[in-house]
Amino acid sequence: MIVQLLIGDGGKLSLTDLPAPIQAELANELGEIRLVDRATVNSVAEEFASELGSIGLSAPGGKDAAIDALAD
Repeated sequence: MIVQLLIGDGGKLSLTDLPAPIQAELANELGEIRLVDRATVNSVAEEFASELGSIGLSAPGGKDAAIDALAD
């Protein structure tokens, strides 16, 4: 739902870094979403925002990603 919210709000997501199977799974999940009531959307968005707010640190996953991040 969060991805659909971002897309619906005009957001651009770069998903090409995701492995192909994850991209396919995401497409399947988005294809399953039909109508969702506003209370559920609000609840999911609030939970997502709360989870993001509790993250203290984020680092690139793996040595290659770390090298790429340091190179920038």
